[in-house]
Amino acid sequence: MSTRRSPGYRLQTVLDTRRRTKRQAALQLQICRERLSETRATLAALEVDLLTCQSEQRQIHDTMLRAAAQGLAAKRLLFFRSQLADLRKRTQELAIQIDRQKQLVLAAERIVDRAFQMFFEADRELRVSERHKELWALNLCKEENRREQKANDEISLIMRHRAKPAGA
Repeated sequence: MSTRRSPGYRLQTVLDTRRRTKRQAALQLQICRERLSETRATLAALEVDLLTCQSEQRQIHDTMLRAAAQGLAAKRLLFFRSQLADLRKRTQELAIQIDRQKQLVLAAERIVDRAFQMFFEADRELRVSERHKELWALNLCKEENRREQKANDEISLIMRHRAKPAGA
């Protein structure tokens, strides 16, 4: 039995820092993924708006053609043309917004990739530090066992010498 106290792990602050870094990287990755999800949802909503606008455009165009074939007044036809022009303008605006949103989605994907790489690197560094601490503890235990064995061997040797008769 040894009364020696084993020293603390000298790289504990490094290990704690790496744990904190991994937690921060995980949080950052989660935030980036949420933002990516939001930008994708916005893109999907814009695409739905575009499809709706195109559908309305086709319906108004078909209604205008039927009305023209029935000899509807020019004032009413002008109203349809005005609606179609507004819808075409809205369609163009939506197409531009969709292109911008696609660029934002791509940028968000790149940011998520970088955040994942940072998380992966932080995780790898933490695992290396934890493995180092495990090996350090194992070596410390082996050294302690070696010292104890040496002390026991010395005690055994002394006991054997005392147990020998004086004349032998």
